[in-house]
Amino acid sequence: ASDAAQIADLLARDPTLAGDVARTASGAPYGRTQAFTSLQQAVEAIGIEGLRHVVLRSVMRPILRGDGGHPGAEAVARLWSQCEARAWLCGRLAAGREDAGEAHLAGMVAGTGIAALSRMVPAPVLGDAAQDVDFAPRLLAIARPLSVRAAAHWQFPATVLQALQTAGAPDASPLARTLQAADRLAMGYRLIEAGRLPADAAWPNGGGGFDAPAARATLFKAMAHEVEALDPASAAA
Repeated sequence: ASDAAQIADLLARDPTLAGDVARTASGAPYGRTQAFTSLQQAVEAIGIEGLRHVVLRSVMRPILRGDGGHPGAEAVARLWSQCEARAWLCGRLAAGREDAGEAHLAGMVAGTGIAALSRMVPAPVLGDAAQDVDFAPRLLAIARPLSVRAAAHWQFPATVLQALQTAGAPDASPLARTLQAADRLAMGYRLIEAGRLPADAAWPNGGGGFDAPAARATLFKAMAHEVEALDPASAAA
């Protein structure tokens, strides 16, 4: 309780962040019939894992989303929605296996490179290039080093850098494999949410059993309560 009180005192200095914590605590998995009467109660309700997700989401949202005036705004909105889902999944999949905090960081920062490129490439060029089946792999190959450089600049742990560097490689680190699984599940979740993929669609099991229908359904049910719904700009696109 004393730790929660200290955290609440710190959060109170940032009204935007405090509001995010309060809204999250009032959500389906935490909420009560009446609003929380104090920020400390909200902190206690969501716990450390929930607080980590809210804080990281609040810090990274303006970095990854930017403003809505740039040509690639719709693409970035989609990427942000996937990025938040991936970060949440990284934290959940890492529990009991790797450091959940580092996994959460890896899941969030993995989107920085592609978000930066989406702002730089004119929307018509991006749309035309997307028709090329080889475009996405090439774009991701450019984006990955940018994400690694961003993580290094922010002085993230070496394990996070290694995960970003080796995701998808034969010598992938355990955290990198978690990141890869979370990325695949996040894409599936957002596509299902947007009505672009059947909820019972099958896809190859990438290892760890996370893609099995029962495990996937349990994760997606929790995500529906704890992760923000698909960005309106994403759903409309």
